[in-house]
Amino acid sequence: MPALNLRADPPVADLASVCDRLDTLADLLRRLLERDAPAPADELIDSAELRRVTGGMSEAEFFRRRAAGRILRPTAGGKGQRLRWRRSDVAAWIAAGMPTLTEWDRMNRRK
Repeated sequence: MPALNLRADPPVADLASVCDRLDTLADLLRRLLERDAPAPADELIDSAELRRVTGGMSEAEFFRRRAAGRILRPTAGGKGQRLRWRRSDVAAWIAAGMPTLTEWDRMNRRK
């Protein structure tokens, strides 16, 4: 991203030049904000991201735990589709200590 040095840049001569420079500044600011924006809480994540946020377990370990009922149920996906989890659900599940599906269901029925 180009640095904008307001002191070294030549003075602007007319209103059109001022507007162009303001547009450039607004574009730079927009790109900075988009780059640093946090991910939306309801964004869907795949199994690779779920494995990463739960401590970086291997793919094999992930599927073993999933088969044993020790991984959160996916929000989307199914037979022949990529499994997806809602980021906010994953965060709540991790905050609860990553309980088994049975424990998680029991905890959520009380709410």
